[in-house]
Amino acid sequence: MALDWLKTILGDAYSEDTDKKVSEEIGKGFVARADFNALNETKKSLDGQIGERDKQLDELKKVDAAGLQAEIARLQGENTKAKSDFDVQLKGIKLKAALEARLAREKAVDVTAVSALLDHSKISLDGDNLIGIDDQIKALRDSKKWAFESSDVPGAGGNPPPRGDPGKTPLPKGTVIF
Repeated sequence: MALDWLKTILGDAYSEDTDKKVSEEIGKGFVARADFNALNETKKSLDGQIGERDKQLDELKKVDAAGLQAEIARLQGENTKAKSDFDVQLKGIKLKAALEARLAREKAVDVTAVSALLDHSKISLDGDNLIGIDDQIKALRDSKKWAFESSDVPGAGGNPPPRGDPGKTPLPKGTVIF
């Protein structure tokens, strides 16, 4: 994990060993952004589900005893489907977070653009391990060298070289030019 801000602070005193040590210590005290985002999305989804359950309970209070049994059966079916849908959604969120983290570690210039070049149907998540991505990244590194930072490319590891006519309005951050 390149800590460019650390290079700026330390200047000539910076080394790869310093980068590794700082990365390890940061990992002990902080949660990765991808993990935080995944948990935050889970929380939002669960909050929405709690609100839906509260509405369902209010509706159940209005149902007569005979209709209550039918309503309970219907809601149990809906809740089972909602849980299944949530599990699928959560799996997708975890896969996306893991994929973005991996592409960041691989020094993708634009994680979203590089992700779009991957065949997601061949990528799966087994625990914390991405399966089916290594060969795709290797192929992209060979065929789309612009997609990843490289030490032999001007501007790599720092700010990209300026693009276009300096008198024109600069492109918005994150714009990819092909």
